[in-house]
Amino acid sequence: MKPAWNWSLLLLLAACGDDAKSGGAEADTAVEDSAVADTGSDTQADTEPDGSAADTIEDTAPDGSGSGADTTPVDTTPPPEGDYRQPVDPTIFCEAAPPICSSATDLTTYAMLRKDASLDERLYPEFTDPPRDGGRVQIVGIAAASGRVRSVLVDERDLEAEVGAQNPAIEWYHVWPEEVVAGQPIWLSLHSRSTAWDDQTVHKVTIVTDEGDALSERVVMTTTTTPITYVTTANEGTRLLIHAENRADREAGIRAITVNGIRYDATEICGLRGPIVPGASVRAEIKLCEPLKPGAAWTVALDDGTGVPSVGAGRVVPEFFPIEAWPVSEDCPVPTNEADTTALTEHLGAGFDTFYLYWNGRCNAPTAEVLNSIAPQRSDYRVLIGDDYLSSPDAGTGLINTTRAAGFLIGDEVDGELYDADGLSRANLKAREARQLWSMHPELPVYNGAKTHGHVGTFAGIADIQGIDYYIAACAPHITEDGAPIQLLGAYDFLRNARENMMPLPTWQYAQGLHSGWNLTRGTEVFHRQPAPQEVIFQAFSAMAAGAKGLMWFQTSLEEAAASPRSWAAIGASNKAFRAVRNLLREGDLSHQATVLSGDVLAQTITARAGIVLPLLNTNTTSSVTDALCLRNALFPDEMPHWTFGDTEARVTVHLAPEQLLTDLFEVGLDGRLHEAEWYSNAEARTVTIEAIPMSNEAPARLFVLAGDRALRRDIEAILAE
Repeated sequence: MKPAWNWSLLLLLAACGDDAKSGGAEADTAVEDSAVADTGSDTQADTEPDGSAADTIEDTAPDGSGSGADTTPVDTTPPPEGDYRQPVDPTIFCEAAPPICSSATDLTTYAMLRKDASLDERLYPEFTDPPRDGGRVQIVGIAAASGRVRSVLVDERDLEAEVGAQNPAIEWYHVWPEEVVAGQPIWLSLHSRSTAWDDQTVHKVTIVTDEGDALSERVVMTTTTTPITYVTTANEGTRLLIHAENRADREAGIRAITVNGIRYDATEICGLRGPIVPGASVRAEIKLCEPLKPGAAWTVALDDGTGVPSVGAGRVVPEFFPIEAWPVSEDCPVPTNEADTTALTEHLGAGFDTFYLYWNGRCNAPTAEVLNSIAPQRSDYRVLIGDDYLSSPDAGTGLINTTRAAGFLIGDEVDGELYDADGLSRANLKAREARQLWSMHPELPVYNGAKTHGHVGTFAGIADIQGIDYYIAACAPHITEDGAPIQLLGAYDFLRNARENMMPLPTWQYAQGLHSGWNLTRGTEVFHRQPAPQEVIFQAFSAMAAGAKGLMWFQTSLEEAAASPRSWAAIGASNKAFRAVRNLLREGDLSHQATVLSGDVLAQTITARAGIVLPLLNTNTTSSVTDALCLRNALFPDEMPHWTFGDTEARVTVHLAPEQLLTDLFEVGLDGRLHEAEWYSNAEARTVTIEAIPMSNEAPARLFVLAGDRALRRDIEAILAE
C-alpha cells in the first residue's frame, strides 16, 4: 500500500497494481496566481513587485501569469484584418542540420547548476521545505579513457561514500555510461541541497575507470538563462531534437550547439541567426551519423555567448508515448490465450495501450510469462513493470523478452520525506535502484512518481522519466494542508512544476481516473464518489498543457466504470484525442506561442516538427470542491461536490516563428472526429487567430492543431479511425 496522506481535509533550429493512490486539492479563479516559485536561480525572473520569496518562474506568457501558459484576456477588440483560413509561408526555409561524421570536435567539459523550482506556498501549503540552496548539477564531457566506471570523486572525496552518509550534502548521483569508451560522451548528474554547490562554486570532478581517468576536470557551477528544456530522439534514433528557451529579460543568441562532442556552429542553423527574444523557445533538429539506441548516453551543451553554458544529459528512451492504466487487481486486463479478454477489450477500446503490473503479481499469468511469451504475440499493449522487480529472486534473469516492456517503476509518491529514520537519503536509495535496473536492462527506461512540489526537485533526475499526481475531484486526499483551498489549476501547476525540475528529461504525468478508495460506504450501500466527466477531461488536458510525454491514469476499475459510465467515456474520449496527437506531444515541447485575447481559458502550445498542438482549458468555474464540502459529503453522501464550469467564449492568437509553415488548422474533437475552426491568418504579422471558441461544462477543454505538414490532417484522421 502507498503511504497514507492527510485525508481529513521546432522555432525549428535546422541547417539552412496497488489499488491505493492519493492526490487531489476551492478554486482560485484568479489564475494569474498559478505559478512556480523562484528558488533563487537567476534563470527565474522576479514577478513579485515586493521582491518576496514567493516569486514565480520567469513569465513566458503574454498575460503575465507566470505559469508559462496564457490565461488572462488582454483584448476584446473585433477580429483583426486577415485572411480567412489561408496558409502562412515561412520566411526562412530550413532543413535538419546535416551530420558531422567525425571524432569529437569539442573536448570541453561543460557543467551547469539547475536550481529547484517549487510552487507558491500561499497557494499550495504543504509540509515540505522547498530548497533554496544547491540544485541539480549536470556535467558532460568526452571520455579520455575507456573501461568500466569504478568510482567518482568530487573534490577528492568518493561520491558513493558521500551520498551514503547520514544527512548527506549530496542526495544522489548518476554517471553514464557504466562502460566508457574513449572519445565517446560521458555524463555525471547529481543533486545537492547544500550551498557548497551554489552558483560560481568550483569543484574538481574525476570519473575513474579500471583503465584510467575518463574525466578529470575542475568545473564551475553556473546557472543559465537559456535552459535546454527537452531533448529526445526521432526517426528511430537517427535524429536528435533539442528544445531551449530564453528566460532572460533581454534578447539572447546561441553561437553553437555541441551534441555528443560534435560542435555545430550557429551560422549553420538558420533558426539561430538572429536574436531570441525574451520568452521565445527554439528547436534544433540534428541528423546523427549512427542511430542512438535506447539506453545510449546523449549530451548537449548550448553556447549562448555569455560564457555560461546550458547543459543537458540523459539516456535515450524509446520513442513511445504511453497511455497507461493502473488497473485494479481484480480487472486483470492482460489475458492468457485461454483467459477472459473482456477487461483487455474494455481498456483497449478506451484507448489504453500500457498497463502497470507488479512483477510478483499474477494477472491470469505470472508477469514474467506475460512479458516473455504472451504480450510479444500482440502489438496492442505494453507493460510497465512494478517496483517489486528488484526484490524478486529472478531480478535480472526473469525478464528475457523486453519488446513489450514499457519500463520499470521504482517508486510512486516517494518524495514525501527526504531522509529515512536513519538519516539516509531516500533519493539515493531510489537512484541506486535505477542504476541496478540500467545495468540489468539498459534498453528500458526507469520511471519515478512524486507527490510534492517542494521535494520533487530533489528527486527529479534519479530516473529517466518523472511523474507526479495532484487530484482535484472526488474528495480525493490532497498533499496540501487541512483546509487549504483545493486549487483547480493544481492539476496543471503540480505537473508543470515537476516538468520544470525534470527538464530536459521527459515526464509521464498522472490524471485522475476511477478508484474505489474514494467511495463512501454506509452500511451495505456504496456511494460511488468519482470524478465527473468534466473533471476527468480537465485533468487529462492539464497534463497535456504541462508538457507531458506520457499519460498515466490512476486508477481504472471496470466496476467503477459501470457505476460512472459517462466518466469512463470521458477517459476514453481523452485518450483518443491524446493518441491522435501524441507523436507531436512526444517530439515537441512547450513553446508559449499563444496569447488569449478573450475568454477565461488557459492556453498552451506544444511545438513539434510537423505542427503546433494547442490545448485550451476552461478556467471559468461555477462550483468547486472544498474540504468543508467533502466533510459535509461524508455526513450526507448524496451531496457530492464537483467542479463545474461556466460558459466562456475564447479568442486565441498563435504567433508563428519565421521558420514555421502553416498549411492547415483544425480541431481534434472529443467525439473522435476532426472539426473545422474559425480562423484568420496575418502573414505579415505571422499570427493566426482562432475565433469564437465556446467553452462550457460540456466542453471544459478544446484541442487544436496548427499543421505545418500538409499530411498531418490525413495522418490524424487515420489514427482516429483506428
